[in-house]
Amino acid sequence: MTILLYMLLLLMMPRASSAAAICYEKRYLNTQDQLPVSAIHSVFRDTEGYLWYGTVNGLCRDDGYQLQVFRPGFLQAQDRVIACMAEDPSGHIWLGSDNGLSWLDKADYTIHALCPERWEGERISRILPADIGPDFLIQSRSRIIWVDNVGHPIREFCWKDKDGNERGIAWSVPFQKKTYIAFNDFSFCYVDSGQSELHPIALPKPFDRIVCFDIDLQKEGLWLLDESGKVCHLKVLGDGFKIEPYECDVPMGGFAYRLQQSPYDDTLWLMNLTGVNAYRKGEDNRLTLVYSTKNDTPPNHMLASVWCDSLFTFVSAFDCKNFMLRPKTDIFQYIPLQTLTDRVMFNAAVMDMAEAGDDWWWVFQERTGLCLVHRPSGKVVLYSDCRQAATYELDRGRIIAPSAQGIWVNHDAKMHVYRVTRQEASMSVAADIDLSAQARPGEIVTQLLEDASRRLWVGTNCGLHIFDAASLQPLADFPTLGYASTIRTDERGHVWVTTIEGRLYDFSNATENVCHEIGEPLSALCIMPDGDLWLGTQLGRVFRYEPRQRELEDYSVQIGLNGDRVNQLQDDSYGHLWVETNQRILEFNPRNNASRIFKTNDIGIPLTRFLPTSTMKDSTGRIYFGGIPGVMRFTPSNSLDKKSSVVIPRITDVVLMKHSLRFDTLVARQNTSCITLQPDDRDLEIFFSSLDHYDVSLVRYAYRLNGVDENWNYTVAGENSAFYNQLKKGHYTFEVKATDSNGLWSTPVTLLEIEQLPAFYESTIAYVLYCLLVLLGLAALIYWVHRSDEKKNEQMWSDSREMLSMRNYIKDDTPTGERLPESEFLALDRAFLAKVKQAVMDHLDESDFGVEELATAVNVSKSTLNRKLRSVASMSPLDFIRIQKMRQAKLWLQDKDRNINEIAISLGYSDRKYFTSCFKKEFGMTPTDYRKEVLESKPDE
Repeated sequence: MTILLYMLLLLMMPRASSAAAICYEKRYLNTQDQLPVSAIHSVFRDTEGYLWYGTVNGLCRDDGYQLQVFRPGFLQAQDRVIACMAEDPSGHIWLGSDNGLSWLDKADYTIHALCPERWEGERISRILPADIGPDFLIQSRSRIIWVDNVGHPIREFCWKDKDGNERGIAWSVPFQKKTYIAFNDFSFCYVDSGQSELHPIALPKPFDRIVCFDIDLQKEGLWLLDESGKVCHLKVLGDGFKIEPYECDVPMGGFAYRLQQSPYDDTLWLMNLTGVNAYRKGEDNRLTLVYSTKNDTPPNHMLASVWCDSLFTFVSAFDCKNFMLRPKTDIFQYIPLQTLTDRVMFNAAVMDMAEAGDDWWWVFQERTGLCLVHRPSGKVVLYSDCRQAATYELDRGRIIAPSAQGIWVNHDAKMHVYRVTRQEASMSVAADIDLSAQARPGEIVTQLLEDASRRLWVGTNCGLHIFDAASLQPLADFPTLGYASTIRTDERGHVWVTTIEGRLYDFSNATENVCHEIGEPLSALCIMPDGDLWLGTQLGRVFRYEPRQRELEDYSVQIGLNGDRVNQLQDDSYGHLWVETNQRILEFNPRNNASRIFKTNDIGIPLTRFLPTSTMKDSTGRIYFGGIPGVMRFTPSNSLDKKSSVVIPRITDVVLMKHSLRFDTLVARQNTSCITLQPDDRDLEIFFSSLDHYDVSLVRYAYRLNGVDENWNYTVAGENSAFYNQLKKGHYTFEVKATDSNGLWSTPVTLLEIEQLPAFYESTIAYVLYCLLVLLGLAALIYWVHRSDEKKNEQMWSDSREMLSMRNYIKDDTPTGERLPESEFLALDRAFLAKVKQAVMDHLDESDFGVEELATAVNVSKSTLNRKLRSVASMSPLDFIRIQKMRQAKLWLQDKDRNINEIAISLGYSDRKYFTSCFKKEFGMTPTDYRKEVLESKPDE
């Protein structure tokens, strides 16, 4: 009896759909702005992973970051549509257009016409790999052509109607040795491989206008779509067919023209002019709608095509942005707080938030003040709605700190802190702490924390105040601590405080203890379960601080920060660190350095900015970040702990001095797997990509050039190039690796060999010449030293001869060759000086008596005279002549009967001023002053 009742209940229960609604993530094409024309007519992914777009104004290759546009010859004269593409076993990309058949050679990225004598002017609508026989099936307006791998037709068929006109072909697919064809007259037929006879296929009513079909990836058959949006399934049974109509629970509507089955989840995508619907197979041949772009696509816009591969679904459009779709993971959810927006009459701007219990939230709304929001119903209660709270200025704060009894909130302009409690759908102020009496001028509250010991920590822009949260009595005061930017407590009960001045404090038993001077303005603090502290700065850096060893380590590069101010740091239940900046949320796993990024205005994150004080972790461990115009909720997961997917980055381009080595036809070096640089080459930029077009904003890269970079260089998300200015000669290996979409670093490393040729001055020939020049220089130096020694010897012998000659001149009775004793050399010097002095005295009145004349007078050379006088008298010959003349002038000036002009002329000075200058230089006074001094010392004379 029990079983019967149970079965009856089951029959009475409504039958649930086997296909629940799927939430798809939508991301716009990252290279949208680089397209030559916004409308994409055909999409194709090659075996390397590049996406190719066929447009009316060029063929585009997309690596996720940069778009390369190629324009074949048939596009030069006028706009022509590239309607279809395919890839042959050699990697060539085949192009079908309304002006024939072409293919792109990846060796040099040039486009060549295939059999122009056959295909020129032919409108090609589909290129498909043949299931057997020739390489491709080509569909034109009215023909099916099988071609070989160079485009030569092998077989072609054209069918005519009863009036002898060629029948237009709407769609064709080769499948199991048959080719299925839908004609423009809506008839549906097949033709056996190698045959031309058409075999009609009768379709059940009302399926009589088939416009598109696709191979079923699960069953042996085809999915058929008719013009009105109805779907049926054709299963091949030997020589017969089984056709089953499928009913869509939400009809697609008329003007349907495209159907494709997704390889990654077997979803059927149906398209008409206004949108795309995704269906899943249910029971009783029903298709259940699981997603529609109707709500995501701007009204009155037309979509062009839908294309699926094993990674995502691509939707192109005629007059709006192209986008990609993929089933959404439950990582984040946008909470718009629409009822709050409606109530306050402007966008929600969540300054801070906290749980209030019973699905209520405390929310500080900018300009409006403290609010209560009931999440299930959306009900909003403003503080001004509550009689017991309306008298307080709860619209002037921005900080919410949970308390054992409600919450603590601040007042931005006054030094007041309020404890607010909730009673059902109302709030009241239970306590008011007035700090104005002990506050400094301009002091405001910046941070609040109630710890496990019921102590209230109030941080300000000047210092720190501690109160008993129960009695509201002050416990301690640190008025000169600095600007308190963050206050957190750990499991041991220690309270940690960071300041804008860059100091980290550890308060144990309310005792101040400076732990570390960071040297940067600290703006955020997070304490992990393992006890490590993570510190964020206003300069956009994150440090890990180990309090036991007091070690500080910079993790900014590993996390992928780009210099934006760090507003908040939060940990989750998996030990991951969440970093908030104004425009980005980063999740980071310290155990393996994996990270991923979520940016404002990404699809699914419609916030324009994250507000710096607004963060919360609820009782379930989910993390919330508030902003404008709502809140983002993130659900932590272990995805960053999993093993990385295999990601092999590709070198997509090498640009040298602003010229691409791969795509620039002016550059002869096309091989970018190993490049050779000339001596004058500089400004080398290497581009790379993981070819993850959907998650391109989440992928990061690390690169290094062996011989230049000692460590890996880590890029931020969105950057995909490395730049080097000028390399020294030698062989280098460039290495690059990438993360997967979860931020996990993949093991494979892609290599690029670089050979920098030496300049002529660095070549072997140059080094040989350098050696020869050095040898020649040494030989010249040796020769110069040898010649110098010879000259010195010659001079020495010359001096000796002159001295002997002078000796003979002074004293004729010295025997030749006699070695003079030292005393005689001294006497000889005195005699030499006397001889030189006498020669000067003999020529006092000669104005042109100089060194040469003096040397002649004493019978020596000029060089010997100069050297001997410097050795004996420590003066030059000119100085000697001048001094002797001045001494004589001094003697003559003592005679008052001699005129000073006459004395100057007698000494060979025709210019009295010059004579006076020489006299003053020698004796420190003019001749006139000297004479006056002499006369005054001898008055009687």
